[in-house]
This record gives sequence, structure tokens and C-alpha cells, in this order.
Amino acid sequence: MSGFGYLMAQGQPLTPARFTANSFKELCKAILSHSVQISITTEMTDEERRKEKQKLYWFSAPTQRAGQRRIVGNMAACAFGCADIDESSPGAMQTLLVSLRHHSVLVYQTASHTAASPRMRIVYEFSRLVEPDERRAVCEATESMLMQEAGFTLANLTGQKARWENGSNYLVLDRSVYGAQSYLYCPHVGAKSQLHAGAVIAVDALPEPAQPVAAPKPKAKKQAGHEASPETDADFDDLSIGPDTSVISDLRSALWHPGMLQKAHDNGAWIDQGYRLASLKGTDFEDDARQLWIDWSVTAQDAYEEDLSEGAAARWEGLEPDKTSYKAIFADAQVLGWVNEATKRAANRLNPRVERRDDGMYYIVPRINKRTGEIEEQPPAWLCSAVDVLGRGTDGSEEYIVLSWLCNVRKVTEAIPLCDIGERDGWRRMKAGGLNVTSKNSFRAVLGDYLQLHDELTRWNVAKTTGWQHGAYIMPDGEILGTSAKPVIFCGHSATAQGYTVKGTPESWRDNVARLAAGNPSMVTAIAAAFAAPMLSLVGADGFGIHFYEQSSAGKTTTANTAASLYGSPDKTKLTWYGTALGMVNEAAAHNDGFMSLDEISQNTRRRDVAESAYALFNGVGKLQGRRDGGNREVMRYTTVALSTGETDLESFIREDGGSINAGQLVRLLNIPLTRASDFHSLPDGKSHADALKTAYQNHYGAVGRKWISTLAENPKAAQEAVAAAKQRWKGLLPAQGG
Repeated sequence: MSGFGYLMAQGQPLTPARFTANSFKELCKAILSHSVQISITTEMTDEERRKEKQKLYWFSAPTQRAGQRRIVGNMAACAFGCADIDESSPGAMQTLLVSLRHHSVLVYQTASHTAASPRMRIVYEFSRLVEPDERRAVCEATESMLMQEAGFTLANLTGQKARWENGSNYLVLDRSVYGAQSYLYCPHVGAKSQLHAGAVIAVDALPEPAQPVAAPKPKAKKQAGHEASPETDADFDDLSIGPDTSVISDLRSALWHPGMLQKAHDNGAWIDQGYRLASLKGTDFEDDARQLWIDWSVTAQDAYEEDLSEGAAARWEGLEPDKTSYKAIFADAQVLGWVNEATKRAANRLNPRVERRDDGMYYIVPRINKRTGEIEEQPPAWLCSAVDVLGRGTDGSEEYIVLSWLCNVRKVTEAIPLCDIGERDGWRRMKAGGLNVTSKNSFRAVLGDYLQLHDELTRWNVAKTTGWQHGAYIMPDGEILGTSAKPVIFCGHSATAQGYTVKGTPESWRDNVARLAAGNPSMVTAIAAAFAAPMLSLVGADGFGIHFYEQSSAGKTTTANTAASLYGSPDKTKLTWYGTALGMVNEAAAHNDGFMSLDEISQNTRRRDVAESAYALFNGVGKLQGRRDGGNREVMRYTTVALSTGETDLESFIREDGGSINAGQLVRLLNIPLTRASDFHSLPDGKSHADALKTAYQNHYGAVGRKWISTLAENPKAAQEAVAAAKQRWKGLLPAQGG
């Protein structure tokens, strides 16, 4: 999009200057170039901090024409949005910054930023102009998308403060900057910034804004049965203990009651509300109260010629509370028929709840002390270790709940079938993953309900096979390489999952393993097959197998392990022919779009099992099976490259014991006699060469395969073009067909 209109000024001019940038990058450069030297310290009072911040330049959406005042009725459509992170944990900010790199955004530190409490401002590019009346909704939807992409869940929304959580990490975003006329400060001198040229925010494809997991818990309660005049009720209403986290939203609700809106037209009543709101000066709510005063004042704009936005802002500076309180606004509004939301929140405090703490999940049951009338809580009942509900997902036929917890500092993420939540199988799976769960059935029922009754969170794709899923690649151990179009998780299991680890670097693998394998045809063929595995689905190719056969001590195991070292520890990722066809299908699904190393076919003396396993493996489809509750299970389909070894070719081995193979049954299997290594690379003999290779692949594995897959994820089209070009070259090598 071209033409980024914006306002930019310093201080509070009546008609801020209007500018136009030719691109989003040019807009960001303008923002960064207007930095000012200021200093914010923790010792400053709120008033000192406010005055210091006023030295900064600010920018906002443009007005319809130059020379207009920055009020709602004058604002024009805008091609960029903003976000203001008021508070965060260090880990949360790092997680978000990694995710933001995929978008067209500018991120910079605020003057209050510290390493312990990072604070950032974000400017992002829209795919189209956003009208003033849709700006707030679009910005809230963008916030939800960006936070959920980074793995955060909206925990609560108090006034204009949205708290997002990911485990113990959290971010608090100030939604007051989403207004049509809202502005954002430019950075100060020395602020660090990042500018990324990723995808623009697709406005018309945004999800609905997320809803909080649970309503915020108020700090105060209503005094039941209290009726009083506005003068006395101003001090003794249900918020009498002081401002809580909902005070701004409650005040907005009260002031926008029809009867209170009329007071904005009366000069005396108007200024009275200003003094009452000014009682919040010196608190954490001062800035919000000021903006509330301005917004409420503007509701009477039609009755006055002067700009009430500017007038209210100027008048605010001189307002000081004088024996009055914001609570008087509640009292006035209640007399006019307004229903105080704090009453409902107080009632909600009596509802039992599940509370997440660092040491676990607890069931809290409040009760009223009959002697004092106060709300008390019974001793909390422990339910399980701390667990987070990340969202819901489906594998196309079954619904899942995606959970996350810590087990010995290791993060565990599991997709549990919804039908197993609250049931024996579900508890067994959670405990097997290291989640401690209460043994008391009554509390297990509470926990099961809690896990199911979360508001709809992030939608996950639950994959029963590994490999390519929505643009990302799932390893057999569940590790995800690349960036998926939507959250994805692997719900299957491989017997070799623990072997998919990394030791060394891609360069160390090249300089040690690949160097010694070079010049030896069978080893090079095996490595090429391993590299081909993650390419098959990208280019629409079928899976295949290679069976190297030769007498013992010919280097078969060394050849197979050399290839297996691309993706993990060869000794721990090696599979065996000794098993059932169903077991082989499960492993193939866990190695979809991947490489399988199968050692020594002679380990299984049951030729029929080998035949069935080979057929299932090399033909890419599992066995049709019925379900206990009727119908059939989904047929497992997979694309794998398998490397097998043995002393005879696979077909001969099966026929040795009277077994048979139908024509075409193993059409995708290549039986190749093993070529012994002959290029020893300055080593004295074959044994020394084999020993050196063993040392190499036991110390350098896993890294090069991940690098290769990440490259494919970033450049799938290049991979497809390379394969197409190679096919053409091969065709040119074939002799011309006789006519």
C-alpha cells in the first residue's frame, strides 16, 4: 500500500501537522527520526513522569484535511495500527519479538523500559485503509492474532488493560491507544528498535478478538442493602476501599449512562465530574482518568463551538480534588438508574473457582463469615501440578484439548483427546507425562470440568503423522521446524523419539562425517536418500526404500548409521525389523516425510511378519481397522524413505521360509548390493576408516538435517524447481527410444 497519512507533533498544538509517507518503511523512519532526550526514573512522581513524557514527539492517524483538530469527527482512514505494551516479563517480550519478525512491524522501547520490566511500542502495517469507526475493533483483533501467534492467552481485561499470559510469562497491553484519535509517543534518544519487512496485517482475514479466560477478581465488595443520598453514598458505596482494577471501566459505564451524559451539557455539573475524576491523580489510573474526562466531555461537542477535546485537556491540568471523590460519580449515576457492575463482581466472588499458582492448581471455595459478614476462603484444595490450557484442536475426526506443564524443568505439551478428559485414560496420559494429579475422585471431577470449560482459545491442528504440517515440519520427537500457518502438535509417538537430538553443528558434520563418506558410492547413496526424505511431499513424489545387502562385516551398519546421523543419534534412532506390521505402520506414521533406518533384517525370523511389515512400509498405507464403537478408524497414510540392511536381498529372505511376494508388492523397494568403502581418505585400511566414521557420527549428528529441513521450509518453491530441473537432466541421459 502507498500513501501513509499521519499526524506528528510535540506537546499539544491546536492543529497538529499532517504528513504523508510513501511507504510503511518511510513512516517508520519518520517516527524513529523524531527521538528526544528524556529521562524517566523510578524515583519520579507520577506528575514528574507525565511532564517528562510530554517532551516527546507523538504521532497518530491523520485528520481528513490539514489544519484540522485531532478529534474523533475529523479523523481519516489510516493504513497503520499501534500497540503499547505497558508491562511484561522479560521472557514474554523475547517470545513476542521472535514472533513479530514475520510481520511488517516497527518495535521500539519506551522510556520506562528496563531489562527486568520490558516495555515496548509496536507499529504495524495494515493491508488496507482502516476507517476511524472500525479502528478499535481492528486493533483489538490484531492484538489477539499477534499474541496468539506467540503462544499467549488473554488472561483478563481490566478497563483498557489486556493481560496476556504464556505460562509464568505475561504481557499487559494498553488498549487506550486503539481509539480513532489516539496517539503514540515516538521513541526517546537511545531507545532500541527493530524494523521487520514481513507480512502485512490482513485486515479482512483477522480472527475475532479473544475473550478473557476469566473475569478479573475485584478487590472490593458492595455493602448490601445500603441506600443513601449521593453525598453520603459517594464515600460508602461498594468501591469504598479505594480504586480497584475495574475503576476506569466502571466510571466509563457510569458517565455514559443517559442521565450522566446530560450533565456534560451543564457547565457546573461538567466541572463537578472533572474534580471527582481528578481524585485519581497520583494513582496508577491518572492517565486513564484524564482520557476518560476528555472523552466524556466530547459527548457534548454538538452544543459548543469551541473544541471540547482541547478545552477539557487544558482544564484537566488545573483540576485538584477538594473533599470529593470519583465515588460520587457512582452515587449520582445510581440515583439515575445506573446498575453498578461492582455489585455483580462482588456476587461472583462467592463462586467456587480453580486458581493457578506456581506450585499447582487449587480449588477455592469462598464463604461468608456469619459473624463478620466478610467473604473468606476455605483452605485451598490441591488438584494437580500447574498446568496451562493452550487451546482446543482436532485431527479431522476427533477433538482434543492442548495442555502444557513442566516436568523436571522440561516443558511438556500434550494433545489429550477430549473424550479422555476426566476419564482414566486421560489421567493416565497426564501422569505419564509428568503431571502430578490428585487421587481424590471428587477433585478430579472439578479439574476435569475446569479443563473442558475454558473459553475457546487458540485452535490447533493435531497431527497423527509427523512431517510437513501447514508449512512447518514435525520431527519424530514432536519438535517443530519452520513456522506453521497455524499452531500444530503431534499426538503420535515413536519408539525412537529420544534419539532425535543434536550434537555438533552442520559444519562439523560436513567436515567429519560427510568428508569420510565422500567417494564411497553406497554411503553417498544412503546419505542422498536421507536428504531426499523431507523433499518427497514437497515435490509430490512417493516414498521408497533401499535395501543394501552383503555378507557380514561389509560395512552395512556403518553405511546406515552415516545416513541416519543427519537427523539424530544413529544408535538411538535405529529401528528393527523385529516387530509386527502394526508397529511398523505406527513408526512409519511417526517418520512421515522422514527417514527410517532399519538394521539387519535377519533379526526377525518370522518371514511372514517381515513381508507384512515391508508391504505396509513401502506402500505408504496402513491396515484398515474397525473401531470399538462402530465404523472404521482413519487409515494411516505416510511417505517415508526407509534404508534397510541384510545379508540377502529382501525378497530372497522372505522366500527362504516358503513365503511369497505378489507381483508389484514391493514395487517401491530397491534391492542394491552394498559396495564396500574404497576411499579411506588417507586412513590405512577399511577398518580404520569405519572406526573413524563411527567416531564421527557418534559426535556429530542431528544438526545438518534440521538445517536442511529449515531451508526447505523457507524455500519450498526452490526445492520443487531444483527437482524438476534434475528430472530433465536425467531424461537427457537416457538413450533415445527406438522407433
